[in-house]
Amino acid sequence: MSRPTAICALLACLIFGCGAASSAKRHLAFDGGLAYDRIQTQVAFGPRVPGRPGHAACADYLLREFAAVADSAWADRWEHPAESGDTLHLRNICASFNLAEKSRILLCAHWDSRPVAEHDPDPALRNAPIPGANDGGSGVAVLLELARVFGRDRPAAGIDIALFDGEDYGDFQ
Repeated sequence: MSRPTAICALLACLIFGCGAASSAKRHLAFDGGLAYDRIQTQVAFGPRVPGRPGHAACADYLLREFAAVADSAWADRWEHPAESGDTLHLRNICASFNLAEKSRILLCAHWDSRPVAEHDPDPALRNAPIPGANDGGSGVAVLLELARVFGRDRPAAGIDIALFDGEDYGDFQ
């Protein structure tokens, strides 16, 4: 089991244990294979760099995935001026479970990918965008899979998930 999967499985166990006492055991149905498939889906959109087609298509996909399982799902949209003079159109994708519960847990990741691989060991790749499978894609995949689990087996605590945009753009150059 990979480290992110193990951490999220532990988190899910803690979340499911936060509710009223019950003699019935809950079965954690986190599926690492489905989470891995969600990484592949994100990468298939192409670079998730603001302003590129893969960015908009992936945002729509993430919102659809959350809307299918969450009590509430939405996109928080805003614009950010880049140092280059461009305007970045950004979206945080959010979902909530168990809206009535006042005690809440926030789970976060970023979903965008870096516009350039400036530290790649191969100088020929340093101006190419990063696919973002590990950085961005893996954390989002784990949270999408947890959302699927929460949608089927409602958590006792309130859960909010935020997928942040623009984090990997760097200093907004």
